[in-house]
Amino acid sequence: MTEAIAGWPGVQIRIECDDALQIVADTDHLHSIITNLVRNSARAITSRPAGAEPGLLEARAVWDSDEVVLMISDNGPGAPRSVLTKLFQPFSKAGSDGGAGLGPAIAKELARGMGGEQALASSGPTESSFALTLRAG
Repeated sequence: MTEAIAGWPGVQIRIECDDALQIVADTDHLHSIITNLVRNSARAITSRPAGAEPGLLEARAVWDSDEVVLMISDNGPGAPRSVLTKLFQPFSKAGSDGGAGLGPAIAKELARGMGGEQALASSGPTESSFALTLRAG
């Protein structure tokens, strides 16, 4: 995660994960998904107005039956309403960062390819949370 926020030094990270958690996943695909989620969260955090509380990105992995859910949350401004319905569609851009709008769509397909799912868990004016669910291993 730290490599994914290297360009955003004002963002703090908090990670909570039981060392015993294991998942069934392609490590390269998992890396791509997490990097996309973390970079998008860091970008959102740094778009907050001056004087806002420090940027915080939290990652928490928990057991849920035969699955592991990785929640990545930030205290950024949330996704604009105009993009919520098309967030995971190719070429739908949530911001004006110059990207092509492919990252979330690719990450969702990579998760599905490993038998998992990626979804927007919540988004409000002061936070966003994404859930990545994969089979426990």
